[in-house]
Amino acid sequence: MHLLVALLILPVSVSIVLSNIGAGEFGHRCPVRPNEDGSLFLTLEMNNGSTKVHKKAFAGCVGLQALTISKQLLEIGEQAFYGCGQLKSIVFEEPSNIHTIEYEAFAFNLNLSTIVNSPSSLVKIGDSAFYGSEKLEHFPFESLPVLRNIGHNAFYRAGLKGPLNFQAGLAKIDGQAFYLTRNTTSVSFAACQGAKGAEKTLQYIGKCAFCNSGIHSQTVFLPRGVRFFTGKPKEATFNNTVSLKACTMDMNDASTSPTAEPIEHQETHNEL
Repeated sequence: MHLLVALLILPVSVSIVLSNIGAGEFGHRCPVRPNEDGSLFLTLEMNNGSTKVHKKAFAGCVGLQALTISKQLLEIGEQAFYGCGQLKSIVFEEPSNIHTIEYEAFAFNLNLSTIVNSPSSLVKIGDSAFYGSEKLEHFPFESLPVLRNIGHNAFYRAGLKGPLNFQAGLAKIDGQAFYLTRNTTSVSFAACQGAKGAEKTLQYIGKCAFCNSGIHSQTVFLPRGVRFFTGKPKEATFNNTVSLKACTMDMNDASTSPTAEPIEHQETHNEL
């Protein structure tokens, strides 16, 4: 393990250059000391070809308040920033090259409220990645064109407000991904918005993915062919007050608007 503290002269900011941080390298303690008031502002930069922050590398850094992730970084490992209770903001240096945020990478960061810049290269958000982020009101799904997978419990009980707008690359949303997101008011998918080439991407939305969310008493349009669940409250993909319809359209004609077809109510998974 090689760790270089690149900047220690500023009283409120620490920049760390990482050449190779291994799994559990620091256990549940910070690799650098926080300021006297307990705060820590951390900038991660990569060195010597390293592109990943490994499992539990910074788990339990309770004084960490702000995190900047450099564009060299490709992957944030399991529980890398788990339980950083004072973490309030994450800045992705542009252009971001992050493609994977793994299991519980930012879980139980109860004060996380701000994501600065869109990690537009992001492909996978792992299981429980942002579990319990109750103050996180916005995540830039609308600016993630190649995002394909959102894991189980990924945003469980997150504070996400307003609409969620998913782009053309999204293929799978696992069960309970947005469970108890009470401030989420609506959801839309690129294939039902006329996005060219998006009609066959979304394949699966798991059990209770959006149940007990703030999406009530409205129509949700789903691309044809997607698998989802209806029926029992603890299994249905959406709240049972939601009306589900299939959108169909001529994707070669940009002037064509989506049309809706009703979806029959069933107790098991559905395929449009």
